[in-house]
Amino acid sequence: MKVNSDGGGDSVDLPPTLPNLPVKGVRTSPLTSFQRNVWDRKFNDLLEFKQQHGHCDVPQTYAPNPKLGVWVNKAELIQYAAKFGNCHVPTKYKENTALGRWVSTQRAEYKKYCKGEKSSLTAEKIRRLNSIGFAWFMAL
Repeated sequence: MKVNSDGGGDSVDLPPTLPNLPVKGVRTSPLTSFQRNVWDRKFNDLLEFKQQHGHCDVPQTYAPNPKLGVWVNKAELIQYAAKFGNCHVPTKYKENTALGRWVSTQRAEYKKYCKGEKSSLTAEKIRRLNSIGFAWFMAL
């Protein structure tokens, strides 16, 4: 899907909308207006980045806006799933090393979450990753 920020000019490719699927054993709630506003701000940041750099390949460690690179990686995971039919991204994925590192971090945070330890993952994030078939453990 292509979206224009002002109805004209450059457009940005977006992944398809994810279904709102329940996850067994994980309590979920709909996104709050605050969470939707965060997404809108990140999208606008991405439009600004594209306007300045001519592309949407934001580095994971983009100094002017560090969280933007992480946000873009999440969208790249959806593209990976569409291309390969799964979310079994290797930690050392050569085509996109930042995505491989991000996926590895999510897996480590999930282990902490399951043990009841402090984790950056929330039930909502787990539900969203599960909805696209995220692989919490790599098959050997």
